[in-house]
Amino acid sequence: MRITRLYLWLLVTLTGASVLVLEILGTRVIGTHYGSSIYVWAALLSVTLVCLAIGYAIGGRLADRVPRAWMLFALVTSAGAAVLLVPRLAGVLAPFGERFGLAWGAIASALVIFFLPLTLLATAGPYVIRLCARRVEGVGSTSGAVYALSTVGSVGGVLAVSFWMIPALGTADSLRLCSGVLMGLGRSGWR
Repeated sequence: MRITRLYLWLLVTLTGASVLVLEILGTRVIGTHYGSSIYVWAALLSVTLVCLAIGYAIGGRLADRVPRAWMLFALVTSAGAAVLLVPRLAGVLAPFGERFGLAWGAIASALVIFFLPLTLLATAGPYVIRLCARRVEGVGSTSGAVYALSTVGSVGGVLAVSFWMIPALGTADSLRLCSGVLMGLGRSGWR
């Protein structure tokens, strides 16, 4: 399959959506043990931002070292697979709560459960910029478009998960749907 710019725009929009889908679903996963306190929201917001920062840095370096579309698609497929680990890693909630207390337990739990999928998702933006930028003079507008689309995707993701996915599917099936979309998106780029 020849990878088009339009396909890469779609990919970055859907990975941006997935970040916020995971963040909202994370409050439900973490909230099963810690409730719906401000600590849960602070934990998910701060862990998401840390993962984005790390993923952007890794994605940028990796994109410069291996500027190939297959690597981007492998990262997105891996992010989808990592989403499937979320329910299995939820076993850390009670032990971390007992060991670290409410605030730090929520942060530690969010970090262990969501670090891998969120960090992998964040690698997509820099990769798409690297693959789409034709010359140095166009990097500014390309990166602006990538982050705008990712943010629009995030808005769509938060609305979709809050108003449709959770009410209609519940948390577990919403995680499976998110995983399936990401793995399908990543694997379709390999063809």
